[in-house]
Amino acid sequence: TSQQPFNDLATRDALYRPSATAIDPIELAAVLAVCLPLAVHQARFAPPGLRLRRWIQVAFIGAALPMTLSRTGILALAAAVLVVLPTWPRRDRRIAYLVGALAAVAMWAMIPGLAGPFRGLFSEVGSDTSSTSRTGAFSAAAPFVGQHPWLGRGFGTFLPQTYFFTDDQYLHSLIETGVIGLLALLALFATGWSCARSARRATADPQIRHLAQCMAAAVAAAAVAFATLDAFSFMIISGLTFTLLGCVGALWRITCARSADVPPVGGSASREPPRLSR
Repeated sequence: TSQQPFNDLATRDALYRPSATAIDPIELAAVLAVCLPLAVHQARFAPPGLRLRRWIQVAFIGAALPMTLSRTGILALAAAVLVVLPTWPRRDRRIAYLVGALAAVAMWAMIPGLAGPFRGLFSEVGSDTSSTSRTGAFSAAAPFVGQHPWLGRGFGTFLPQTYFFTDDQYLHSLIETGVIGLLALLALFATGWSCARSARRATADPQIRHLAQCMAAAVAAAAVAFATLDAFSFMIISGLTFTLLGCVGALWRITCARSADVPPVGGSASREPPRLSR
């Protein structure tokens, strides 16, 4: 006898939280926050015939992210915005602020109950179960870290279903791979950020400079998301993160090769520099 209706959709304050093909709405929010700066770059430098379509894609990503009601997604999005917007011309920044304000008003009008849960995401930090479980994980993890502080207990051996959910990949990596593994994870993000910024400085092409800055923003968004999501337990965000870091390395290598092949004044290059495709 069925006692209650079955529903696999997550809810918060009676609002459904979409997860699409992701395992959890938090993973979907992290993926959207990482992809948004790259989508914005594609839209800003799209050919005239594709510009409207690309901006519609940006709008869909931006609209879906707040529907997840995820603190992780909002923090990751804020990190990406803080990296990209200061590099835009003043006119473009003003347009972005205006569009963001209009989008917030439109979502509030279409989903009246959305404002309350959003305020609660940050006004109730420290008292809601979502934040207390994350802070409580630090004290619960101390005995596990103390047993194997340097190399950890082994990658993939700390199962949340058996022990507890950390909801923090940095803490999770500290338990499984120790201090050395945690430093390696931090080094991945630091290297990705450094390569993206180096690629931006190595070229004068506005399109490539903007692409490098958007990639740096995506790396920053992923790094922030890892602090409130045990990302290696989720296939999409973990795979996307390593794909992103690989793309950053490719961009850095191409821009450095192009800058090395720039001929001196009055000279000629030894070979034609490689080109970035659209």
